[in-house]
Amino acid sequence: MAIVLAELEDTPTDADMVRHINSCLVEHYKQFRKTDTQEITATDTGYVDRMAGHLDILRIEGYKGDIVLSEDRTQIKFPEPGKYTVVSLVIPDFITTVSDAIDVNDIFKIGIARYAGAMFYLMDNDQVDAGKMLKAEADRLIINAGYALSGMDKRSGMRFKHTRSAVNYHGQS
Repeated sequence: MAIVLAELEDTPTDADMVRHINSCLVEHYKQFRKTDTQEITATDTGYVDRMAGHLDILRIEGYKGDIVLSEDRTQIKFPEPGKYTVVSLVIPDFITTVSDAIDVNDIFKIGIARYAGAMFYLMDNDQVDAGKMLKAEADRLIINAGYALSGMDKRSGMRFKHTRSAVNYHGQS
């Protein structure tokens, strides 16, 4: 919070800060790379509800067949009954007060603070140059932090099995 206040000429309310931080968690969920699994038992070939907050499907453990998602992506359908483990990207847990811990890697926190500050500038007038510049910087910091984390396990001479970040819905992964 102190980082945000140092960037601003006025003091935002706690409610504003909570709202702006949660907006950042939604906007940049892909960079935060939080995952969760859902165990699905399909008893027939109809739609089954996906868990709330489960967004992009990363993989379905041990399954390479076709799936169908409902238009709003809240339901999934498999061509045959069975048990499936679906791994999805999720939005990090929302905060409810400014003293709540933000459940992301610390490398993102400066970008999140700048994002909240930018949104404070922009909430009354979305054309304020200082707000637009701070938002662009915040977005860049968060995206760069995500790239940095995605490359941290690479060591010279090591080989990794690469997987796609999204499911190919025609059975290829």
